[in-house]
Amino acid sequence: MRRMTMGAALAAAMLLSGCATGVVGPAVGTPVPVPGEVTGTATVIDDGDGPLLCQSIIEPLPPACGGAPITGWDWDALDGFEDVSGVRWGDYRVHGTYDGAALALTRPPEPVEALMPGADAPAADGPLDEAAATELLHQLFETVPNVFAGDAGGGRATILVPADDGELQRSLDEQHGEGAVLVMTQLTPVEAG
Repeated sequence: MRRMTMGAALAAAMLLSGCATGVVGPAVGTPVPVPGEVTGTATVIDDGDGPLLCQSIIEPLPPACGGAPITGWDWDALDGFEDVSGVRWGDYRVHGTYDGAALALTRPPEPVEALMPGADAPAADGPLDEAAATELLHQLFETVPNVFAGDAGGGRATILVPADDGELQRSLDEQHGEGAVLVMTQLTPVEAG
């Protein structure tokens, strides 16, 4: 069974919504921590140097990835992973604290079947034409910390970042107009309750 990574999920969601100019860009700027507990679903890969919350995956067998290190991970306490040539990987829902560079687990990870694109992309098109969305996307890759994937389509620039407590989306709405940028996150704050 082929798994879908967060980046692949973003690309699939964009293709399904009619956006076809997705790109993967370099992370820039200072990592942005998120206060409190966060949660997310991602592929976790450990090549022997420690588990990583994958942001991008290279899919030979075994796979490799780049992403945030995870502290508190214990493969021996988990099910739902594969192990080939000393590399372990699987798809998990995680809870932890994110300091902008690493995820420290606060609860045991839960295996998930496979990552699939979310349905949180807006149905309506944004206010930009394709040229303006593409230009804005390139600007965001250079100015927003930790953007690891993006797309210019559907009338907006869509970016994928490790985490946002809502402040990044609010700031980009103020700078570029509501609907011009969609911030998608790998980790989201856990609601207090």
